[in-house]
Amino acid sequence: MRLSGTPLAVLLLMAGVSMFAIQDTIAKLLGEAGYHPLQIVWARYTSHLLIATVVPFLHRGPLPWRSARPGLQLGRSALIAMATVCAVTALKYLPLATAATIAMTAPLFVTLFAIPVLGERVGWRRLMALAVGFCGVLLVLRPGVGEFDPMALVMLASAAISAFYLTLTRITSRVDPHEVSFFFTAVVGSVASLPAMFFVAEIPATGWHLAMFLLIGCFGGLGHLLVIMAHRHGPAAVIAPFTYTQLMVAVVLGWLVYDRLPDAFTWAGAAVLVGSGLYVWRREWARTRAERRRIPAES
Repeated sequence: MRLSGTPLAVLLLMAGVSMFAIQDTIAKLLGEAGYHPLQIVWARYTSHLLIATVVPFLHRGPLPWRSARPGLQLGRSALIAMATVCAVTALKYLPLATAATIAMTAPLFVTLFAIPVLGERVGWRRLMALAVGFCGVLLVLRPGVGEFDPMALVMLASAAISAFYLTLTRITSRVDPHEVSFFFTAVVGSVASLPAMFFVAEIPATGWHLAMFLLIGCFGGLGHLLVIMAHRHGPAAVIAPFTYTQLMVAVVLGWLVYDRLPDAFTWAGAAVLVGSGLYVWRREWARTRAERRRIPAES
């Protein structure tokens, strides 16, 4: 039986976000080994760049660098590079599951940013769901409690910046092919972090460290490719909830690599976040279906 359509899209999306969880685990291991976050970011985007140039070249020939909105592409790519620096910095100190839970706030921020940037209207039900979701964040962060780690705020900043990047990506996706956005993301991240290599770069101490530097961008680039393919086979409104696979994979990796499971507060915060995110997705899906039914009637 050959998979196609939405079932294939779900599997591709789950595989793609799982690659992101593995990428984060490698970044954490390299950070704990003493490598500078900018060196990790440079390795991540340089490996990504190799994928972003070789794969499209094999399929189409010319490199996908022509954009209808180059300024916007550069801006959104700079944003995701900044988000990656924040995430890599925070991952060194935070448990994988905690970092992944905080990262799951990005869809909530996307809904907020879509109001001023895209001019979308958000009803009171979705606004209440967003408020509940951010209450889940407070459960994870536990501000004012002795266990509070300031690096959690750095991870939250990474999620917010990533959300703004995703919001701008919704604009570029209307005028540029996915390969163009994929290419710009890799180029900007690699070139922007390159000057720092003259000051912070260290030769990998072991062959295992060298392998991780090579693999981190491969997992990240492969994850982006799989997510792009997923959205080609199925509507985003249908497959979006399966993004939470990344959180589950992060929990498993945290247990396998560090023999550590999330505490009760993190589990509770994750449950609130996922629940509110699923509600927002349900409202978005219902709105999209209503618009599709209305369009034929009006045409």
